[in-house]
Amino acid sequence: MSESIVPLSKPPWEWEQLDLQALVDNNIPEDLHTEYKASRLLAKTPQSAKDACIRQLTKEVSAFNNADGGAIVIGVEEIEEENKNYPRGLDGGTDESQFGKTWLVQIINANISPSIPDIRVKSVKLNGESEGKAAYVIWVPKGTRAVQAKDLLYYQRVEDQSVPMRDFQIQDVNNRSIGPDLRLSFVIPQGQGNMLTPAGETGNTIPFRIAVVANNLSDTLADHARFTIMIPDRLAPTQPTRFNTEILRPRINLRYKGRDISADCRVFSKHHGTPGYPPIFRQLHSIEVGFLNITFRANYEHPTHYEPLIWIAEAPRMQPKSGASIIVTNGHTIELGVDSEAEITLDNVEPLDYWKNVSI
Repeated sequence: MSESIVPLSKPPWEWEQLDLQALVDNNIPEDLHTEYKASRLLAKTPQSAKDACIRQLTKEVSAFNNADGGAIVIGVEEIEEENKNYPRGLDGGTDESQFGKTWLVQIINANISPSIPDIRVKSVKLNGESEGKAAYVIWVPKGTRAVQAKDLLYYQRVEDQSVPMRDFQIQDVNNRSIGPDLRLSFVIPQGQGNMLTPAGETGNTIPFRIAVVANNLSDTLADHARFTIMIPDRLAPTQPTRFNTEILRPRINLRYKGRDISADCRVFSKHHGTPGYPPIFRQLHSIEVGFLNITFRANYEHPTHYEPLIWIAEAPRMQPKSGASIIVTNGHTIELGVDSEAEITLDNVEPLDYWKNVSI
């Protein structure tokens, strides 16, 4: 961590308004670990403004990941003096209901490659004249894999600038990795189709089969891993093959397409390890780690209905990772996908934060 943020005595993901004001009062310039952005950067409309927001955020995230980590502080006006940018003051923030921290995490991770599961976003509630508004601190850890920005370039922080990387620099970052990089996804088994079949007069459908598959993005094979999935209880999920049912019952929340959807969920986990299961190699193919059945209603209040699914992957020499999928259904067909606009939480916190605070 750079000298610019040590004097604040707290890690960036714990900063409050007084800490941001201390950056201004102490005239702390942008440097290897600190980048300031005005609140007007954040935008959902028009599309050109949203695209510019994504490009700028992913550029800075890529640069910090590929260097030594750092904090992006959104809500600060800058002033340039002698070729350095200094904080002129807090700019009043933005509407937290429009740009929540979950939205920021998801829109960043959906537009970089690979995603960064342990990125942290702190929503800093403002008071005084800015009551009801928020600034944001995005903490990007030092990565063990080079991350590509939305514009398909790799960046690295050099002093107070984010600059494109050369090939040998990208390779140097990738050589930091010493562990696997596991991801899960939910897919419709090949050849099954996406049609739902009504179950007589029950008002529900016949159970629909979904596969849970794993990929490894690292050159280091994974011979042991723990996989956890969380499925809304109202889908009546069956225990996936080779998984165990856990006692946890968190509340899963989805904010998507103007709707707020909430449901209790069931938690299933399994240990994947040799000799019982094959090791997971780098991107040779997806390995099916389990199957489950879920049941839908034949008719929903809205023509299009959404359900969230969450996964968490853990392995030796790897930071825990999480992700989510969205089920889209009208009671007749089903689609599975990932959308950066979806904000998904567990008991009103980000999935990894929830997971770190519970033990099974």
